[in-house]
Order: sequence, then C-alpha cells, then structure tokens
Amino acid sequence: MEPHLLEACVREVLNDTAPRVMAVLEPLKVTITNFPAEKAFKVSVPNFPADESKGFHMVPFSSTVYIEQTDFREVMEKGYKRLTPNQPVGLRHAGYVISIQNVVKDGSGKVVELEVTCTKSDMAEKPKAFIHWVSNPLVCEVRLYDRLFMHKTPEDPSEVPGGFLSD
Repeated sequence: MEPHLLEACVREVLNDTAPRVMAVLEPLKVTITNFPAEKAFKVSVPNFPADESKGFHMVPFSSTVYIEQTDFREVMEKGYKRLTPNQPVGLRHAGYVISIQNVVKDGSGKVVELEVTCTKSDMAEKPKAFIHWVSNPLVCEVRLYDRLFMHKTPEDPSEVPGGFLSD
C-alpha cells in the first residue's frame, strides 16, 4: 500500500473521531489595543468543524492572544495569505479581523509582539485567511508525527538501496 493512501485513511478516521482544539507551538504575542470588552469572554468553538452537531467547547478570548510565528511576516510575499502590516486576517471562531498597528522587536531585531486593532468580521472586508490563536494558553505535551517513509515505494531497492528500514 502506498504510504500516502494510508495517511489519507488515517486522516479520514481522525476527522470523525478526534475533537479539534487550537494549539500554538511557536507563539507570537498579539495585543489587541481596542479589545471590544472590559475583560475576557468565552467563544464557542466546534469540536468537529465538519459536523457541528457533535458539539462545541468554550475557549477564552482576551486582549492578549498568541498566534503561530509563521502566521506573520513583516514583508508581504506573493501568495502569502497570513498576517502582514498590509494584510489583515480573521481570528478563527472569534468573529474578529485583526490589523497590524505596531511591530515590537527585541534588541536583536526579532519580532516579540504585535499590537493590533480588531474589527467585527461583519463590519470588515472579508480577509484572505483565518488563523488559529490561543488566549490564556495551557501547557501541554504535543507529539508531532510526520511521514513514516521518505519515498513512495520504500521497499523498492532501486529507489531505496539501503532497504525500507533506512528510509
């Protein structure tokens, strides 16, 4: 069996059985300067985005959220659909679109925080992308899995001379 077919089957099973959560592995702090409430509030997030009948869970939404570092670039590149100083994005499930106001860097020039403003999704132009985020994050263990084999047919000696164990 080709590995990509097995992975597609696994993905199909997980879509029906594994509830979704939002996680950020390489966090970038985002401060919403015009946060629409005096304190944090809860946002309803579907457990299974493809089938909302399977229920929801609540997540906190506050003036400080964290996004993936890879969801922001200072310089816009062709085809990049995430947050840039000239391109706002939506916060998935929150109902808000954020736009960059200020990029905060440390002494070495590394981006450590973004200051943004937010607008209700129904009041803003539809963004090119919606990104995931967390607020009041919890510490957890994350196990990242990748492809088991690097080649399409790891048992083929002409493709993998060292055998499938070396692949």
